[in-house]
Amino acid sequence: MKEIIDRVPLPLSGVALSLASLGNLLDNEALHILCGSISVTLVLLLILKLMLSPESIRGDLKTPILASVSGTFPMTLMLLSTYISNTIYEFALALWAFAILLHIALMIYFTKTFIIGLDMEKVFASYFIVYVGIVVASCTCPFYDMLILGEIIFWFGFLALVPLFVLISYRYVKYRKFPEPTFPLLCIYCAPVSLCIVGYVKSMTQISEPFIMAMYIASTLLYMLGLCVVAKTLTLKFYPSYAAITFPMVICAMATTVVSKVLQEFEFLNTLAMVETVIASIIVFYVLIRFVMAIATPSKG
Repeated sequence: MKEIIDRVPLPLSGVALSLASLGNLLDNEALHILCGSISVTLVLLLILKLMLSPESIRGDLKTPILASVSGTFPMTLMLLSTYISNTIYEFALALWAFAILLHIALMIYFTKTFIIGLDMEKVFASYFIVYVGIVVASCTCPFYDMLILGEIIFWFGFLALVPLFVLISYRYVKYRKFPEPTFPLLCIYCAPVSLCIVGYVKSMTQISEPFIMAMYIASTLLYMLGLCVVAKTLTLKFYPSYAAITFPMVICAMATTVVSKVLQEFEFLNTLAMVETVIASIIVFYVLIRFVMAIATPSKG
């Protein structure tokens, strides 16, 4: 059992996040339960990894990529809490609050460890997860009647998005070479704006349609980039970083879905949302299968 747990990579939390998100996106109770159940299973595997191999997790958190990717864990907990908010509300609220505090703790650690004394060659798109990923709290705040907190967190994430976009883009332009295993991380580029769209719509009492339209135009352009990264990634050998192509596809589909409900005059958005949802579902389950195969296969030598 421990041998299997040892093969569980930290980026698996990104797949858990994608499944939890996909379950909320799909308009089907059975699929909602299925996605949530698989996501919980992956989270439990990661918790077992933390319990049985804490030194491995500590080592992962000393590298900027894995430390930033670890932000998908509290993001997943925030989303999974909504699955039980109607049945055990107090526990769900406590889990949601704990996940937010855990994400804030990650921000503090990451800033102290990797941002102060920044090494530009170690900057990757996964940095978005640390500072914009917390906007998942804005997406889920209606479940707990915490709209004011959700609005505050949205503006924090949105304001962090702009300098991060400049910093990360500068890194990729100036230092064009990066290890092949990190290539899938480029897909994360298309997630932050879409996440902010969903967080904005879910947490705001007053919605600005021009603001949403501007954000959605930007997210659509980045989604095109994301699709190109996905296509290229699928030609590479399997790396744990494959997890990076899952949540961005789901959150982009979710953004199109919520925008279609706000901008109802654009009827084509309904069809586009369905297409993006199908694409996201295929990618998430394909990557899940690849992870299962990798974890189940003993390491050579």
